[in-house]
Amino acid sequence: MAAAAAAGKSPRIVRMIRKFLYSLLFCAVLSSAAQGVEQIKLFESEVEVQTNGDLIVTENITVNVELREIRRGILRDFPTTYALRDGRRVVIGFDVLSVQRNGWDEKYSVENLYNGKRIRIGDPSQMLSRGEVKYTIKYRTTRQIGFFSDLDELYWNVTGTGWTFDIEQVTAIIRLPAGAKIQARSFYTGEQGEKKQDAYVVGENENVIVFRTSKRLPRANGLTVAIAWQKGIVSPPGAYLRAVYFFFDNIAVSLSVLGFAMVFFYFFYQWFRYGRDPAKGTIIPVFEPPAGMSAAAMRYVDKYASYDNKTFTAAIVELGVKGHLKITEKDNVTSVERRDGGKAIYDGEDAIKRHFFPKEKHKTLELKKENHVRIGGANDALKANLTRLYDDLFRHNYGKWGWGLFLTFVAVVLALFGIAVQFRSGVATDVVIGTMLPIIPLLLASFALNNGFTSRSDNGFLFSIGIIFGIIPAALGLWYVWRSVDGIYEMIPTICAFAATMLCAFYLEWMEAPTPEGRKALDHIEGLREYLNTGGEGPRLEALNAPARTPELFERMLPYAIALDVENTWAEKFKNVLAAAAAGAATAVATGAAMSWYSGKHDWSKDSGSFTSAVSSSITTVVASSSVAPGTSSNYSGSSSSYSSSSGGSSGGGSSGGGGGGGGGSGW
Repeated sequence: MAAAAAAGKSPRIVRMIRKFLYSLLFCAVLSSAAQGVEQIKLFESEVEVQTNGDLIVTENITVNVELREIRRGILRDFPTTYALRDGRRVVIGFDVLSVQRNGWDEKYSVENLYNGKRIRIGDPSQMLSRGEVKYTIKYRTTRQIGFFSDLDELYWNVTGTGWTFDIEQVTAIIRLPAGAKIQARSFYTGEQGEKKQDAYVVGENENVIVFRTSKRLPRANGLTVAIAWQKGIVSPPGAYLRAVYFFFDNIAVSLSVLGFAMVFFYFFYQWFRYGRDPAKGTIIPVFEPPAGMSAAAMRYVDKYASYDNKTFTAAIVELGVKGHLKITEKDNVTSVERRDGGKAIYDGEDAIKRHFFPKEKHKTLELKKENHVRIGGANDALKANLTRLYDDLFRHNYGKWGWGLFLTFVAVVLALFGIAVQFRSGVATDVVIGTMLPIIPLLLASFALNNGFTSRSDNGFLFSIGIIFGIIPAALGLWYVWRSVDGIYEMIPTICAFAATMLCAFYLEWMEAPTPEGRKALDHIEGLREYLNTGGEGPRLEALNAPARTPELFERMLPYAIALDVENTWAEKFKNVLAAAAAGAATAVATGAAMSWYSGKHDWSKDSGSFTSAVSSSITTVVASSSVAPGTSSNYSGSSSSYSSSSGGSSGGGSSGGGGGGGGGSGW
């Protein structure tokens, strides 16, 4: 009996437990249903278009608060910066006029985002209560109207596609100014870029239209509308205002172009006033150098008071020709031997002789690095002498160029400041790196490039220096910037900084100008170059009674031909004369004595071109490598002188998320 009773009670207990569990589950379901979901119940937007193009927008956003995301209030994000495909920016105006909650003024703050503004609505010290809350946001925004050739248009992103909540329903009312007549309308729903049509027009008269969605919009979905009306109702901005907009919208471009223009016009003005060469005189072939001017001095003047190692070479050859040195090339070593007597020489050449042979016991000098003190001293002495005698023939305008260098620095700083202000932090860092790192190498290499353009010799070396150390780093910098930015307009700050830097370097030489006396000397030198370059051939020179070509004339004018970079042409014109002179025994003895200042593997009588080229290039190369201490860099240089959218949304070419307005929001 007891066992039977116990067995009867067991199913009853199981049924009681089962009923209890079902009750708990039912209560949980009821509690969850009662708790509800946070969402936007209704998004009502009224847009009033002003005749000046401004919009007054009132948004009524009714949300269901469950103290999950929405605890103290909501966030409303609004984009104010739009990037076009070519990198230009459009920055629209946005001012909050009022914010209310359930009809009462509510605390809010406006925060800056990279591409817009965020309205943080609510009191940080106060929690909301569960239930429906209605927020009313009123704001003014500018530059939202598209002005086309035949119509004006408002292409307006009503809700934005950035909300983290579902939106049950959206209503949008667009009011145009009096007199406007709606010509076209369109609407789009969905995620960013979609063209769904889950909406309809509730009502419309001439200047007012009402849109409403026909389905719930999931999070990250929105409603965009577009309407067009006849021109003449809304005033477009004038040319001056558009220019002001562009300047401040694209501040990096504006400041960098302004900086480059400042550098360009400064240098152009200074060049126009002080750096232009006096007009050339009539160039007449002459057969003698300017009076009192050595070959080295002539090269120095011809290069606008610029000294290089070939200037030193011309002086050494002239010392040989005038009987003060003998140049010997043997076993790949070039040496000079002191000779007594000789013709009169100039102070600069005499200084070379004193440094080459400072003591009586010094008879010879090998042009090697081990003798850099004597060789470098002679080189410096010649340069100092030429500077003292001939710098007054030129205006270098270094002070004016120095101010230009300072303005170039300001231009680069303006470009970098604009980059820092306009670009978001990560991009700005990359663009600054790509702009800054090549600047100094580009400046220094541009000196070499400019000298390469203006030099009559050694320009290959100078171009190589400029390309390797300037152009290649600048190209890498541009590539680094290009991979970080969105369009060609965002490249302009870097391009302007590089251009201003190169312009500054180029103008260092362009600012040099001869005085009237210097211009006369240059004209004389140009006349001598014409003669040396032709060897006296041609009807014009023959009519001027050019000197007869003899070995003695070849030798005497050889230092000047080297100085003017025409030594090979000069030698070519005397090839037959020298060969004929060497053919006669008696003449050969006399000529050999005249050419006794050189000894080496090159025979002037058999190959005058090879002889001349070897003498010029070998001594120049030796001087470049031996006039500085071992382990230091050579001082060689060739010349050391110195928004609207383009297509309308109202015509059916738009999409959800397009046009002005938009943004999104969430709770906090």
